Amino acid sequence: MERMGGGEPSRAVRAVRRPFPPECFSRPASAQPGCGPMRWGGWFTPPASPRVLLFHRVADLPSDPCRLAVPPRRFRAQLEALAAGHDFVASDVRAARRRGRRPRLAITFDDGFADNLDHALPILESLGIPATFFITSGAVGSGREFWWTELERLLLQPARLPDRLVVDGPVSEDHDLRGDPGVPWGGHPEWTLDQTPPGARHALFAALATRLHAAPVGEREALLQALRRALGEGEAGRPDHLPLTREALGRLAASPCAAVGAHTQTHPRLAGLPVEEQEAEIAGSKSAIESMVGRSVMLFAYPYGSQTDYDENSCRAVQRAGFTHAFGNHGSLPAGGLDPFRIPRLCVLDWDPAELLARLAKFA
Repeated sequence: MERMGGGEPSRAVRAVRRPFPPECFSRPASAQPGCGPMRWGGWFTPPASPRVLLFHRVADLPSDPCRLAVPPRRFRAQLEALAAGHDFVASDVRAARRRGRRPRLAITFDDGFADNLDHALPILESLGIPATFFITSGAVGSGREFWWTELERLLLQPARLPDRLVVDGPVSEDHDLRGDPGVPWGGHPEWTLDQTPPGARHALFAALATRLHAAPVGEREALLQALRRALGEGEAGRPDHLPLTREALGRLAASPCAAVGAHTQTHPRLAGLPVEEQEAEIAGSKSAIESMVGRSVMLFAYPYGSQTDYDENSCRAVQRAGFTHAFGNHGSLPAGGLDPFRIPRLCVLDWDPAELLARLAKFA
């Protein structure tokens, strides 16, 4: 069995020793004790620009159809492999730009799952690696799962689904689920959305996931409510799939290895919204997170983050709200140099360290 983490941290990484202000970072973590004070301002200009990695969850899950989770041991192994050849960006801009430094990386997390505090942060702290956590403000303390894990809870996890599922939502729908094997995850817990659906429940999950991704928040909630009603299920989420509580967010923000950013209020696809709704989602998340953590929030990440999930109106709304940088989920844009409001990130999946390093080498 492959060894994926555990044991003492390598010499390339150090333990956390002191807190820092809420801004993000520009100095290699290996060049200072602990995570140190962190600032983003200034280093997103060539040649100082680091590459930015995007994670979502650090958790051992029985099924992960959206491929958003990295198991804790794998996460540690990934970070240790990265630390062997990279510096993690953490406070002095001038130090970050000195010649001869190793390639720089920045670690980020999107959404605000509770496992960011429970599983990811202890590993980051043990290795002295800073990270920024982009929080969906409306999810904090809600006791509800994000829509994609709720959809899994409703359609994939149950042992048995009805042969005929009638969903009386925004549009009345009648789904034929005959032939389902009647076991959790339809007998295929390993299935992911990038694969051909092996059964009717998986095909329905894939179809509804596509719809919910694009749907306005009101329509998204109406469909989920109708689905819960049809299946006789409530809103309460599974403990291991919940977002952070307000108290947990405070503990996360207090860590010397964590900075906090905003990720809208309700995680919509911004490009599908009118300008005023985009502004409300973006500015509202900033003020809400600032109120929760008691400090300025200057960084933003676009929900979903592909180049079709946000638009010019989104970028302008981010600037008007007072953010200094915003992050996508895509490679570099083709022209015009690095835009501080369209910063590319590499989305990291449950890859072994060798695959992660290979993909990082190709990422631009």
